[in-house]
Amino acid sequence: MTSRLAAWQCGLVFLVACFPRQASSFLFCPTVPSAASRPARTSTTTAAAPEGDASAQEGTTATPPPSLDRSAPLSFIAKNNVNLDGEFLSNREGEPTAEELSNENLIKIVAEKSTDEEVNVVVWKCLGYRYDAGENAWKAVKVFPRWEAMYPEPPDLLGVTRVYEKSVDKPVLKAVQALIRAIPSEHKRCIVEQLRPIGFTGLTLDELTPNRTRRAQVTNFLLYFRDQLWGVPLEEVERRRVERIEAAKREAEAEKEAGA
Repeated sequence: MTSRLAAWQCGLVFLVACFPRQASSFLFCPTVPSAASRPARTSTTTAAAPEGDASAQEGTTATPPPSLDRSAPLSFIAKNNVNLDGEFLSNREGEPTAEELSNENLIKIVAEKSTDEEVNVVVWKCLGYRYDAGENAWKAVKVFPRWEAMYPEPPDLLGVTRVYEKSVDKPVLKAVQALIRAIPSEHKRCIVEQLRPIGFTGLTLDELTPNRTRRAQVTNFLLYFRDQLWGVPLEEVERRRVERIEAAKREAEAEKEAGA
């Protein structure tokens, strides 16, 4: 499976989980352009390829594939008269702020009123990374231990290059999947519960793109972080995690006994 298809399938699982009543609007299959609709290869530019790639050494050339981020305008903005006044708040310095994590600011992520880089910054701060201006680098100062073990440096969670070829996008896909797994199942509808009152009613089939899906996913994490983790000691976070695991085990055992 290519990274492109995996990205779309990851989005499918998340969106259907968040919007079960609108599942028919979100169910989608990634469309691979037909041969007739693909742009013709050209000899005017040389395609980049890893050293040792035979086709590159032979001078094989091609135009890049059509962007998967070309899609319909976001209808929920006009339909619900969403207020998107003001700039998106994202500051590398310091701790996450209430203004950055307000519903009014976070809806600008799904409304595409923020850059990918700005969104990454807010998520990184909530994961515990802190920007060191003196060294011009991000450091894992307060990162959750399990996450730090996987990502000692903050990962790109949106794909700022907007290139979805496997060699480029795989690390981004893995990072956003890990972020989704960090959200307990009972909190995977945060985006619906919190942003619907101010106008976010979801995305229609023709509006979906990998980047828009990931924006919804990271927004859901930010809402979960704000409401459940912000300011909570790591020891308490770990206690809650263990408690959830034990509760799930007890539930599974009860179901097994009931079915015996």
